[in-house]
Amino acid sequence: MRLTGRSPTGPVLDLRSPKRDTSCREQPDCSGRSPVLPDAKLMKRATSLAAFMFLASAAFAHQDSILFIGADDAIKGLPPAYQTTRLHITFSEGDAGALQQLNFLSSGRETRIKPCLLRLVPNGSFQRLFVVGSWFHDEAILPHYVAVEFRDPPSREGGPFHASASFVFSLRNAELLEVTQISPIPAQTASHVQNIRLSDGCPE
Repeated sequence: MRLTGRSPTGPVLDLRSPKRDTSCREQPDCSGRSPVLPDAKLMKRATSLAAFMFLASAAFAHQDSILFIGADDAIKGLPPAYQTTRLHITFSEGDAGALQQLNFLSSGRETRIKPCLLRLVPNGSFQRLFVVGSWFHDEAILPHYVAVEFRDPPSREGGPFHASASFVFSLRNAELLEVTQISPIPAQTASHVQNIRLSDGCPE
């Protein structure tokens, strides 16, 4: 792949051999130094960029599997190694339907989400609960996981995006790996995605 030309976000590194200095013609340059080799910092940056692109591609080269929650809180659709995984969810009664409890159990461990995080979940989202997971990818890059997403009803403006909050848990030890909140931008066909930074289990 040639890293030359321009991209939509700006110039891309040009890794082709630098043009020779025709004024020195293979002789030590005008300052008496030997011909200049490609900038070591430039090559290091290019190598780091290539490594990052490889890791990102490997992490997302899998496809999530759709999962379901049974009457006993068991997550249906997981492989035998994770058959004991449970997801316990409790909403308040009435139209508000506020999330009151979210517990994830897997591999003999349990994580209980604190009320400070539960408030990120839109009220009434108990009818729009989506659960997916992945356990086919390389765990050196990303642990096997289950993602739980709570979606708000569609906006009155009829936009394509829903307000939502999602929680990603490790299947290996039930650790909360990531919390993400999505907020539609009014009057636009776009949304704001925010990765919630945590401190002691609550948003910073």
